[in-house]
Amino acid sequence: MNIGDIVITILVIINIVAFTSAIWVSCDKWKKGIKEWETPLMGLFFIPLCVFLALVWPYIKYKEHREKKRMEAEKALREKQWEESKKYHFQRFAFRLKDIPFKPTSCEII
Repeated sequence: MNIGDIVITILVIINIVAFTSAIWVSCDKWKKGIKEWETPLMGLFFIPLCVFLALVWPYIKYKEHREKKRMEAEKALREKQWEESKKYHFQRFAFRLKDIPFKPTSCEII
C-alpha cells in the first residue's frame, strides 16, 4: 500500500464520517422542527465522490496489478529468449589485414 492508497482511504473515511454526522445533526434538528437544508445538500457532493472512489479505486489497483504481472511475464520471456540465444552465439575474432601472413588478392574471401 503506497501513500496514494493511504490518502484515498483516509479521504473516503473522512467523507463518510462527515456525511453521517451531518445527517445525524440534521435529523435531530428536523425532529425539533428546524428545517435546515445546507448540511444534507453538502452530502450530495460527498456521496457520489465516495461511491466513485469506492468503485474506481479497486479497478485502478486491479489494472496496476495486471500490468505488473504482464511486465514480469515479458521480462521472464526476454530472459528465457536471451539464455536460449546464448547457445548460438559464437566468439568472433577480428583480423587486421596487416596481421595476415600473406597478401590476399582482391577476389579472395577471408
